[in-house]
Amino acid sequence: SHVSEEAKIVPVTPEEVRDRFMGLVAVQEETLIGFISATEPISHRNRAMAKVGSLIVPPNYQTKGVGTALVQRITTELLIEEVEPYAFCN
Repeated sequence: SHVSEEAKIVPVTPEEVRDRFMGLVAVQEETLIGFISATEPISHRNRAMAKVGSLIVPPNYQTKGVGTALVQRITTELLIEEVEPYAFCN
């Protein structure tokens, strides 16, 4: 697979997306402007916990709050499901 340096596009297989516990996208005027996901929860000290990552925001939408909004929303959604986010990484 080819990674475009100009667009900062990273190839992701359908299996990688499908195997995530939760994924969210940000859309503006029918254009995908961001993505974030969380792994399947693990049990740790009687708590369900999930790793949050794969945050992708195209360069022309960075520094506009898209990434922050995605992190906040997936954190909220995980907590609603009684799953604690335990790491934020890409």
